[in-house]
Amino acid sequence: MKKFFFFFIIVLIFFLLIELILKSIKPTPYIYDTKLGWKLKNNFSFIYKQKDLYNVSYFSDYSTNKFGARYFLYKFENENNRFVKKKDNYKLVA
Repeated sequence: MKKFFFFFIIVLIFFLLIELILKSIKPTPYIYDTKLGWKLKNNFSFIYKQKDLYNVSYFSDYSTNKFGARYFLYKFENENNRFVKKKDNYKLVA
């Protein structure tokens, strides 16, 4: 019985350490909510290192505003023009 209890304590400590390490390396943008279950954190910003299907690494910026909504803003610079893409709309900015 002592061996089982000792083994259980070691496994529990191991999982707690792994959880703390993963929380610091790759934080989650979600928090628990009693009404919704899960919702996005307010003012969350983190740059994740992702991989696509071809195993090519890229960085993705995941950020939310003060209300917890995702915010997308992409800037494309050209030689003559500067384009700003906000969601699916293109606008020319002088």
